[in-house]
Amino acid sequence: VQLGQAEIQCPITECNKHLDESTILYSLPHDDIIKYKYFLELSRMDSSTKPCPQCKHFTTFKRKTHIPNPTKSENKLK
Repeated sequence: VQLGQAEIQCPITECNKHLDESTILYSLPHDDIIKYKYFLELSRMDSSTKPCPQCKHFTTFKRKTHIPNPTKSENKLK
């Protein structure tokens, strides 16, 4: 949680599995549970969804469509 990771690998070196959510939540103090749930929510969203730095609510940004460059004649009118 301190590293901002939502998936935490099993601490047993011979094991390559990740701990399930309930095991992680059971082992964390309250403040870290809040952080973990935040990182977990972030990991489940696509790359166009970002948290607001002020309020921490999530917003999805839509990709802009291609904006054509003005032609030479349009530039002369400006």
